[in-house]
Amino acid sequence: MSKILQYPELRVNPFGDRICKVFSSSEDGDMTFEDFLDMMNVFSDACPKKLKAEYAFRIWGKVFEI
Repeated sequence: MSKILQYPELRVNPFGDRICKVFSSSEDGDMTFEDFLDMMNVFSDACPKKLKAEYAFRIWGKVFEI
């Protein structure tokens, strides 16, 4: 997760660690290459808004987890 958080877009994002956890198949923030591709797909301009909204709510939901 630490290498992915070095990307400028995630480094300045207060939700960077939560984003990594949401896209991590193991849910611990460690990402496989496929997890990384899934994340890039959702953040692309071509991704359907419905899918973007689904992941936005997942990321926001991580805020309230203890």
